[in-house]
Amino acid sequence: MRGQTTIDFALGVSVFVLTVAFAFGLIPSLFAPFNAPIDDGLTTRADRTAATALADLSTGGNALDPDRAANRFDATNGTETALRSSYGLSATTRINVTVTDPETESVATVDGESLRGGGALGDRPAAASSRIVTIRDETYRFTVYLW
Repeated sequence: MRGQTTIDFALGVSVFVLTVAFAFGLIPSLFAPFNAPIDDGLTTRADRTAATALADLSTGGNALDPDRAANRFDATNGTETALRSSYGLSATTRINVTVTDPETESVATVDGESLRGGGALGDRPAAASSRIVTIRDETYRFTVYLW
Protein backbone atom coordinates (compact mmCIF):
# COMPACT_ATOMS: atom_id res chain seq x y z
CA MET A 1 0.00 0.00 0.00
CA ARG A 2 2.88 2.38 0.64
CA GLY A 3 3.92 2.17 -3.02
CA GLN A 4 0.62 3.71 -4.20
CA THR A 5 1.09 7.05 -2.37
CA THR A 6 3.54 8.54 -4.91
CA ILE A 7 1.46 7.44 -7.88
CA ASP A 8 -1.74 8.81 -6.33
CA PHE A 9 -0.03 12.12 -5.62
CA ALA A 10 1.30 12.41 -9.20
CA LEU A 11 -2.12 11.55 -10.64
CA GLY A 12 -3.86 14.10 -8.39
CA VAL A 13 -1.40 16.88 -9.28
CA SER A 14 -1.74 16.06 -12.99
CA VAL A 15 -5.54 16.27 -12.86
CA PHE A 16 -5.30 19.55 -10.93
CA VAL A 17 -2.82 21.08 -13.44
CA LEU A 18 -4.97 20.01 -16.40
CA THR A 19 -8.08 21.49 -14.78
CA VAL A 20 -6.36 24.83 -14.11
CA ALA A 21 -4.95 24.92 -17.68
CA PHE A 22 -8.42 24.22 -19.10
CA ALA A 23 -9.98 26.98 -16.98
CA PHE A 24 -7.37 29.55 -18.11
CA GLY A 25 -7.85 28.48 -21.71
CA LEU A 26 -11.63 28.88 -21.46
CA ILE A 27 -11.78 32.29 -19.76
CA PRO A 28 -10.74 34.45 -22.78
CA SER A 29 -13.41 32.87 -24.97
CA LEU A 30 -16.07 33.75 -22.39
CA PHE A 31 -15.37 37.47 -22.88
CA ALA A 32 -14.85 37.37 -26.66
CA PRO A 33 -18.43 38.39 -27.60
CA PHE A 34 -18.05 41.56 -25.55
CA ASN A 35 -14.80 42.56 -27.25
CA ALA A 36 -15.80 41.70 -30.81
CA PRO A 37 -13.96 43.72 -33.44
CA ILE A 38 -15.83 46.07 -35.73
CA ASP A 39 -16.63 44.33 -38.99
CA ASP A 40 -16.56 45.85 -42.48
CA GLY A 41 -20.35 45.79 -42.75
CA LEU A 42 -20.74 48.12 -39.78
CA THR A 43 -18.05 50.44 -41.15
CA THR A 44 -19.86 50.56 -44.49
CA ARG A 45 -23.17 51.37 -42.76
CA ALA A 46 -21.47 54.16 -40.79
CA ASP A 47 -20.12 55.63 -44.02
CA ARG A 48 -23.51 55.43 -45.75
CA THR A 49 -25.25 56.93 -42.73
CA ALA A 50 -22.77 59.82 -42.64
CA ALA A 51 -23.30 60.49 -46.35
CA THR A 52 -27.10 60.42 -45.94
CA ALA A 53 -27.02 62.65 -42.85
CA LEU A 54 -24.75 65.14 -44.59
CA ALA A 55 -27.03 65.21 -47.64
CA ASP A 56 -30.06 65.84 -45.37
CA LEU A 57 -28.41 68.68 -43.46
CA SER A 58 -26.35 70.41 -46.15
CA THR A 59 -27.12 73.42 -48.28
CA GLY A 60 -24.87 72.02 -50.96
CA GLY A 61 -21.44 70.44 -50.75
CA ASN A 62 -20.23 70.20 -47.16
CA ALA A 63 -21.92 73.36 -45.84
CA LEU A 64 -24.50 72.51 -43.17
CA ASP A 65 -27.71 74.52 -42.89
CA PRO A 66 -27.64 75.83 -39.30
CA ASP A 67 -31.44 75.67 -38.89
CA ARG A 68 -31.71 72.09 -40.16
CA ALA A 69 -28.73 71.04 -38.03
CA ALA A 70 -30.23 72.59 -34.88
CA ASN A 71 -33.57 70.89 -35.67
CA ARG A 72 -31.91 67.48 -36.23
CA PHE A 73 -30.16 67.57 -32.85
CA ASP A 74 -32.96 68.98 -30.71
CA ALA A 75 -34.49 66.97 -27.84
CA THR A 76 -37.10 65.32 -30.09
CA ASN A 77 -35.17 64.53 -33.27
CA GLY A 78 -31.76 63.90 -31.70
CA THR A 79 -32.70 60.81 -29.73
CA GLU A 80 -31.13 57.51 -30.63
CA THR A 81 -34.50 56.06 -31.64
CA ALA A 82 -35.28 59.02 -33.91
CA LEU A 83 -31.85 58.85 -35.56
CA ARG A 84 -32.13 55.09 -36.14
CA SER A 85 -35.56 55.55 -37.69
CA SER A 86 -34.47 58.50 -39.80
CA TYR A 87 -31.48 56.66 -41.29
CA GLY A 88 -33.14 53.24 -41.61
CA LEU A 89 -30.96 51.40 -39.10
CA SER A 90 -32.03 48.25 -37.27
CA ALA A 91 -33.29 48.44 -33.70
CA THR A 92 -30.17 46.68 -32.43
CA THR A 93 -27.77 49.20 -34.00
CA ARG A 94 -26.59 51.97 -31.67
CA ILE A 95 -25.84 55.39 -33.18
CA ASN A 96 -24.20 58.65 -32.17
CA VAL A 97 -23.86 61.69 -34.44
CA THR A 98 -21.59 64.50 -33.26
CA VAL A 99 -20.32 67.74 -34.77
CA THR A 100 -17.10 68.91 -33.11
CA ASP A 101 -14.61 71.72 -33.45
CA PRO A 102 -11.46 70.03 -34.85
CA GLU A 103 -9.12 72.26 -32.85
CA THR A 104 -10.70 72.05 -29.40
CA GLU A 105 -12.63 68.75 -29.80
CA SER A 106 -15.61 70.46 -28.13
CA VAL A 107 -19.14 69.81 -29.37
CA ALA A 108 -20.39 72.51 -31.72
CA THR A 109 -23.51 74.52 -30.96
CA VAL A 110 -25.93 76.40 -33.20
CA ASP A 111 -28.27 78.92 -31.59
CA GLY A 112 -27.70 77.26 -28.21
CA GLU A 113 -28.47 73.76 -29.54
CA SER A 114 -25.67 71.23 -28.99
CA LEU A 115 -24.92 69.32 -32.20
CA ARG A 116 -24.76 65.86 -30.64
CA GLY A 117 -27.42 63.19 -30.87
CA GLY A 118 -27.93 59.52 -30.19
CA GLY A 119 -26.53 57.25 -27.53
CA ALA A 120 -23.48 57.78 -25.35
CA LEU A 121 -20.44 56.24 -26.98
CA GLY A 122 -18.41 55.43 -23.87
CA ASP A 123 -15.35 53.19 -24.24
CA ARG A 124 -16.86 50.56 -26.50
CA PRO A 125 -15.47 49.91 -29.99
CA ALA A 126 -17.47 51.61 -32.73
CA ALA A 127 -17.34 52.08 -36.48
CA ALA A 128 -16.91 55.75 -37.33
CA SER A 129 -17.17 57.88 -40.44
CA SER A 130 -16.18 61.55 -40.45
CA ARG A 131 -16.62 64.47 -42.80
CA ILE A 132 -15.26 67.99 -42.68
CA VAL A 133 -18.16 70.45 -42.83
CA THR A 134 -18.72 74.18 -42.51
CA ILE A 135 -21.41 76.01 -40.56
CA ARG A 136 -21.52 79.78 -41.13
CA ASP A 137 -18.01 79.68 -42.62
CA GLU A 138 -16.59 77.86 -39.57
CA THR A 139 -14.97 74.44 -40.05
CA TYR A 140 -16.18 71.44 -38.03
CA ARG A 141 -15.86 67.63 -38.00
CA PHE A 142 -19.13 65.73 -38.58
CA THR A 143 -18.81 62.16 -37.22
CA VAL A 144 -21.24 59.24 -37.21
CA TYR A 145 -20.53 56.37 -34.80
CA LEU A 146 -22.27 53.00 -35.05
CA TRP A 147 -21.90 50.03 -32.73
